[in-house]
Amino acid sequence: MQTVIVRLVDNDGQLSTPYCTLSDHTLPVKDIICGLGAFPTCRVPIASLDHSVKTLLTSFCFPKPISSTVWDITERLFFAASLDGSIYQVNLFQQRTDKHARQTIETVRGAGASDIIRVSDEDNSS
Repeated sequence: MQTVIVRLVDNDGQLSTPYCTLSDHTLPVKDIICGLGAFPTCRVPIASLDHSVKTLLTSFCFPKPISSTVWDITERLFFAASLDGSIYQVNLFQQRTDKHARQTIETVRGAGASDIIRVSDEDNSS
């Protein structure tokens, strides 16, 4: 697959060194979407049949295999669709109250070295 993509974007037909290799998924990748901005600074969620959507810093684990994703126009959340038609809404920011009772907004991230966030069927918006 990697060779095919390189040949599609390389006009002279020579194989180029890839910018990056996607190797974190254990089952086939079904969808890759680029966010706003130029690559490589844009956000790129990658959906797989291994029940996950991975970004550079975080993995989101779903109860079902994920076949496609789409960004909200503000990129504050994305939607992930499973093969059976279930749709999950994943917020990338959360409101938090600090020790002085002030409301702040922070990014959602995993709770440790693995940076895995589990998304349940309760997060299913369909």
